[in-house]
Amino acid sequence: MSEQNRDTQPSVDQQRAGHALAWLKAQKDNDATKNTELKSYLRRMPVMIQTNGFGQTVAFYYSKKNASAAYGAIYQLLEDWLCKVGPRRVYNDKSEAPILLSALTAGSRSDYMQAAAEARSLLVWAKRFADALLVETEADNTGGLTDGTAT
Repeated sequence: MSEQNRDTQPSVDQQRAGHALAWLKAQKDNDATKNTELKSYLRRMPVMIQTNGFGQTVAFYYSKKNASAAYGAIYQLLEDWLCKVGPRRVYNDKSEAPILLSALTAGSRSDYMQAAAEARSLLVWAKRFADALLVETEADNTGGLTDGTAT
């Protein structure tokens, strides 16, 4: 790869940021995802990973996806990045659904460690964008992004 091509390619961190931002914008169209829940669950996940482990935390978020759309959305963010679109994709998407959970249980220890590190790095961006772009309203029933301007 020439140096000129390398300079035009976004870094892995930029790609993570882009994926997190696109995902967060997609939540705008999901009326079931509430801003307060999404921000709260994004903030909690890194602590839960540190305390309980990556696999257990991912399994917990997957198990709660029917109770709150925010849990399912965050699980999907990680599954897409780690199994489908990420440039450092740890797992392929040939596993049975749920893809990420299946991959976590079948992969190697080094894959598991790499996936956990990638997830933490992606969550940094998702949390920052959520803090910046998701405005919590009193009712918070819209579940969408706002531009932060008063009406």
